[in-house]
Amino acid sequence: MRKKTFQNASVVVLNSLGEIEVMLGSVDFFDDQIDGNVNLSTAYREMGSTLKPFLFALALESGFSPADELKDERQSFASELGSYSPRNYDPHKEYGQVRFREALAGSYNISAVALLDKMGVESFYGFLQAIGFRIEKTPAETGLALVLGSGESRLIDLVRAFQIFPQKGQLLPIRFFTSVEDAHENVLFGAKTFYPSSKAVVSVSTAEWIIHALSDKTARWSNFPQGNALELEFDAMAKTGTSQDFRDNYVVGASSQYTVGVWAGNADGTPMRASSGLSGAGPIWQGSDAGDSR
Repeated sequence: MRKKTFQNASVVVLNSLGEIEVMLGSVDFFDDQIDGNVNLSTAYREMGSTLKPFLFALALESGFSPADELKDERQSFASELGSYSPRNYDPHKEYGQVRFREALAGSYNISAVALLDKMGVESFYGFLQAIGFRIEKTPAETGLALVLGSGESRLIDLVRAFQIFPQKGQLLPIRFFTSVEDAHENVLFGAKTFYPSSKAVVSVSTAEWIIHALSDKTARWSNFPQGNALELEFDAMAKTGTSQDFRDNYVVGASSQYTVGVWAGNADGTPMRASSGLSGAGPIWQGSDAGDSR
């Protein structure tokens, strides 16, 4: 990759224990030209569409059904920030009346905003905070664009929260270390001393529905090409994210054993060259084997 095209950061977590297996903050810590000493796994960036699974999970927990339909047609939404008219990633495409599965798997922006309009920004914002997201902007500042990632959060928060799906709705604390030893290799503290047990944040049925929707290759094909970087040789769920002006893009995904998040972009916020989550972060995520537990 040429400088100022993009660099990347990644986080890999062992689902069962919440232990960080990999944390890569930049491609070269000592490269000043790319601000390599900035840990981009803990930097606040726009999240793109990676937050959509959490909105759909909250909706299912709030009484919506997977059979419910959303309107994915050009429309305007009233908010405190004024009229908001979202467009899909391909601004020339609209999908009409769509069920939850198609809307989430295809990552349709308009239908996601329509769902957030029904749920309420404050409700979704509170849920994101409850599952560990630290969000830079307030609900009043993000408005309905919150579900498209405008609130700004951190890759490590995204990976931790995404674990709730392979963990059947359980939220675990992230474990940065498993024990502390003295100079003589005597264990002073173990992980159980520091970390509480997991807590249920969504039901098992909701977690399983999200897994199935984001593992369904054919459900993506309305908006993603066949044979794309999210299609692996083993079962894994995945979600892309692309921020406005191509400044940040992501893939976050999980197998039964690992959750893997990849960010691509420039530390100084320079836009990339029309690089989406699928084309930018996607091949990096795919090349990591994305948590292959075989």
